[in-house]
Amino acid sequence: MSAARERAARFALVSPMVLYAAAIAVVPIFFTLWLSLRREMPIFGISEFSGLDNYSFLLEDARFWNALGNTAYFVVLAVGLELALGLAFALLLHRAFPGRGVVRALVLIPWAVPTVVAARFWEWILNADFGVLN
Repeated sequence: MSAARERAARFALVSPMVLYAAAIAVVPIFFTLWLSLRREMPIFGISEFSGLDNYSFLLEDARFWNALGNTAYFVVLAVGLELALGLAFALLLHRAFPGRGVVRALVLIPWAVPTVVAARFWEWILNADFGVLN
């Protein structure tokens, strides 16, 4: 098989999944943009196109700027702290020391616990005798 033909076969096999993943990412973005240009109040039956009025309202709203500042502060602080702590722990766990395997296992426990809790929760829900679903 020639290199060009093999490349075309690879592309043909991968392209459906790439298109599916792109649709999953792009469709909600376009829907959100469409909704941002509308005034929707389903309780009152209001559904009308407002254009950029929503954005001009936000630019003048002090609550929006306060919320944006708080969010930016939180993101910068949280990402910076998580990056610094994660890098520090990774460098510590990379070094050779007695009990390194045990410490690595202990570090993985918080990662595994939510899965175990979810499994036990579903086991309770689907229990034949006293499960909520049954």
